[in-house]
Amino acid sequence: MRMAAPVPVLEVRSVGKAYGPQVVLSGVGLSAGPGDVHALLGGNGAGKSTLLKILAGAVRPDSGEVRLDGQRVHHRSPADALGAGVALMHQEPALAGHLSVAANIFLGREPRRWSGLPVIDHRRLHAEAAQVLESIGCPLDPAARVDRLGTAQRQMVDIARAVAAAQRVLLMDEPTAALSPRETSDLFALVHRLQQRGMAIVYVTHRLAEVPRLATHVSILRDGRIVHSGPVDGLSSADMVRHIVGRPATDEFPPRGAGARHVRLGVAGLRIGDRIGPVSFQVAGGEIVGLVGLPDAGCRDLLEGLYGSQTARTGTVSIDGRPLPRLSPRASLGRRLALLTDDRMATGLLPDRPLRENISVAALALQPRQGRALRAHEDALTAMGIAQCDIRPADPGRPMAFFSGGNQQKALIARWIATDASVFLLNEPTRGVDAGARADIYRLLRSLAAAGASVLVHSSDIRELLGLTDRLLVMHRGQIIAEHASDAVSEPQLLAEASLGTGAQP
Repeated sequence: MRMAAPVPVLEVRSVGKAYGPQVVLSGVGLSAGPGDVHALLGGNGAGKSTLLKILAGAVRPDSGEVRLDGQRVHHRSPADALGAGVALMHQEPALAGHLSVAANIFLGREPRRWSGLPVIDHRRLHAEAAQVLESIGCPLDPAARVDRLGTAQRQMVDIARAVAAAQRVLLMDEPTAALSPRETSDLFALVHRLQQRGMAIVYVTHRLAEVPRLATHVSILRDGRIVHSGPVDGLSSADMVRHIVGRPATDEFPPRGAGARHVRLGVAGLRIGDRIGPVSFQVAGGEIVGLVGLPDAGCRDLLEGLYGSQTARTGTVSIDGRPLPRLSPRASLGRRLALLTDDRMATGLLPDRPLRENISVAALALQPRQGRALRAHEDALTAMGIAQCDIRPADPGRPMAFFSGGNQQKALIARWIATDASVFLLNEPTRGVDAGARADIYRLLRSLAAAGASVLVHSSDIRELLGLTDRLLVMHRGQIIAEHASDAVSEPQLLAEASLGTGAQP
C-alpha cells in the first residue's frame, strides 16, 4: 500500500502581488516540511522580501494562497501570523531602542502576573530572555538597552525575538549579514537544533556558500517568478548565480589596478576613544585597502573616527599631505572624505525622500544654490549618479525606501561620487546585496581607484576582501597587528590573526 506524502508545514500556492502596474510576484509556489530549511535566493528586487512579508502577515497577496499544516490561512497582520506560530527575522532589525533586550524579545507577548491588574512579570521576562539568548549562543545582558548595542548585537536580538516567537515556521531574512564567523557558526547550530524540533525554516541569503551548509531545498526568484526549485544536492554556486542573474557566472572580482600612486590618506598615531589606537597607516591613490577584524576589533570605530563621527583623542589624519585641522563630518565633507556606513537605513539613506535628494544632498551642502540653478544642478548630479552607478529603476522621483538593497547602496556611493570625493571609507559596502549588484559594486569601487581615489574598506566577509583589495590591514582589539598583500595571504591565516591577535607588525 502506497503511503500518502506528509503534509508540508508551510505551502505557498500560486501567490501573486502587484503594486499598480509593477508585478512583484507572479505564480510563486514553494513548500517546506518539518525540519526543512528552504533557501530562498534571488537578486535585489526579485521579490524575496515581499514573499516573506506575505508569509509574516505584513502584506496581503493579490492571488494564490498560503497553507499551514494543510489548512489555508489568511493572516491579516503580523500578530495573526505570530499567533499561528510564524515569525519573521528582519534584514533590518526594527527594534525599540529605548527598551531592554528582554523587552524587545518579548514585545507584545510579555509574561504577566496578576496583582489586581495584569502587570509585566519582569523577573520572569528577564529569565526567559536569558534562556532564549543562551539557546542562540548570544552573551548579551537581557537588561541592556538596545540603543547602546552595535549592529551585530541588534541583529542577534532580532534573531532571539523571532526564535522565541516561532512555533511552526521561522522566516530568516539575511540573518548572517551583520554577524562574525563565530556568531554565524552559533546561528547555524541553532538552525540545526530547530530542524530537529521539526520547525520549517525559510532562509533568505545572498551568501551562496551558506546554502549547501544549511539548506535542504532551494528556490530561486528572478523578476518575481520562481526560475528554479529543488533539492540543494547537486546545485553548484555557479548554477545558483546563473539562475539568479539569468546568465552564466563570470569572474566576480575585477582585475586589480596598475598600482598605487601618491599617498592620499595618511594616518599617524591616531587614538579614538579608549579602545582604538594608536594606529598609523597610509592609503595611496589608485589603491583599495581592506580592514580585516572581528566585530570587537574596532574596524567600524576606526572608519567613523577617521571621518569624525567618533571623537579622536590624539594623532593626525592627512589628505594629500595636508593634515585635517580637526576631525568632524563637516570638515571631512569639505576635504572630499566620504563615509559609507554599515547601516544604510538608520544612518545613510533618507528613506522617505526621492532618489535625487539622496544622491545630491551632500554635494549641494558644499555648493549651496537657489531656485532654478539648484534644481538644474541637482538634476545633473542625479543623472550622473544613476548612469555611473547603474541605479535601477532610473526614476529620480522614486522614494529611496522603494528601491532594492543593492540600488540603495549604489545610491549612497553615488552621493559621495557627486561630492568629487578622493578618499572613500566604506563599512560593509555589500551587506544585504545580491550577487549581481555585488559584482557591480566591486567594479564601481575598482573604477574609483583607477581614477585616483583611495579606498579603505571593511567587510565581515574575508573572501570578499581577498578578492577586492590590493592590501589588507588586520585589526585586533583596536590595533593594526599585521599587513599583507591581498594575493599573498590565505583566508585561514587572516582569520587566525584576527581571532588570536598574532601577526607580523606593519
